[in-house]
Amino acid sequence: MRKPKKATHNKPRAKKPPAKTRGLARNSDYPTGRFYTRQIALLSRLIARTTKPAFERLFHISQLEWRILVQLEHRSPSKIVQMYERSLMPKSQISSALPSLIRKGYVMREKDPGDARAPYFAITAAGLTLYKAVLRVSRRRQQGLESLLSRQEREVFAAALDRLVEFYLAEDAKNGDGLFGGQA
Repeated sequence: MRKPKKATHNKPRAKKPPAKTRGLARNSDYPTGRFYTRQIALLSRLIARTTKPAFERLFHISQLEWRILVQLEHRSPSKIVQMYERSLMPKSQISSALPSLIRKGYVMREKDPGDARAPYFAITAAGLTLYKAVLRVSRRRQQGLESLLSRQEREVFAAALDRLVEFYLAEDAKNGDGLFGGQA
């Protein structure tokens, strides 16, 4: 008995995998290493990295919780969107940190009868006491930073920072890209 022939179909050919790319061996002069944006971001991360353990060890709060207390000490009650507008902290991070502050007794939640979806948050007496304690330590840290610069350097640095912040706030307000009109 004869075996039936196998049907042959034109199967699409499998694509060849792309040729493996090789990483380049590079050792450049790191042109962005002295860019202000990189230096400011690096300084911000270093300050945050070195202060984070102190907040947790001394006060049992996170840096984010501290920043929220700062906002609520400045203006209570406040909604999440108002804290965001003043600080530019992501709303989702503010929202996720508030329950811990409420459990610890530093913040209270108040309903807004006009908008059930957006309650108010206010600092409590215990929150204000903690704020003042953290502020004392923060002022010492600020004085330590200032001591690294001469009086003239501090004045120039503060003026330059103010100018940069004003520029980027204006860029942000008009949805600009901060590239001074330059193209890539």
